[in-house]
Amino acid sequence: TDIMEEKGGDKNWFCAIDGKQGGPFSISDVKGLIRDGKVRKETLVWREGMPNWRAVKDCSLNNVVFPPPPPVPKGRTTAQSVVMPSKPPPRRPISGSVSLKAKPPHPR
Repeated sequence: TDIMEEKGGDKNWFCAIDGKQGGPFSISDVKGLIRDGKVRKETLVWREGMPNWRAVKDCSLNNVVFPPPPPVPKGRTTAQSVVMPSKPPPRRPISGSVSLKAKPPHPR
């Protein structure tokens, strides 16, 4: 089946997470793993019908879990420029006394 025809709850994806096989996961599960930082574009995935494990970025799952960005707004082809100062502001010496010793916590 085409990935776009899958139901959101179909658990048919397996992911290599921390060197171990995890799954089966639904597309919603994979999106959650991406939010948690456990799955990235380089993570190996597999589902029935695939001959081998592949990186997310190299299979049909990529465009579903990492959709492309929206089109550039009309009339804007460059980013706004930011004017940086020609030289950094002068450094000022620290006034007053500074203690570098750690103080023990107050007993409760």
